Amino acid sequence: MVVAARTSYLKDHPDTNLEDLVIYTTTQTHSVGSKAALVLNLQIRFIEVKAEDQFALRQDALRNALEDDAKIGRKPFILSEAFNNSLGSRELN
Repeated sequence: MVVAARTSYLKDHPDTNLEDLVIYTTTQTHSVGSKAALVLNLQIRFIEVKAEDQFALRQDALRNALEDDAKIGRKPFILSEAFNNSLGSRELN
């Protein structure tokens, strides 16, 4: 899933450097996301989710992450709330 999203993003953004790519996930996502980042030599950003929000990803938290990363040239290409569930991932194009 991460490889496919990375390939798709790079196809649509051919001038992007691999070291600028970042995987977005939540603080409650399975560790397979971290392992994918390690194996593929990619950055990963954990966006905090809280029990008081039923561990849902808040729009403001995602917006803040996107804005912060844009300032430093990071390119998020996938958001995954559940790496073990194909319905939990979205490409960020």
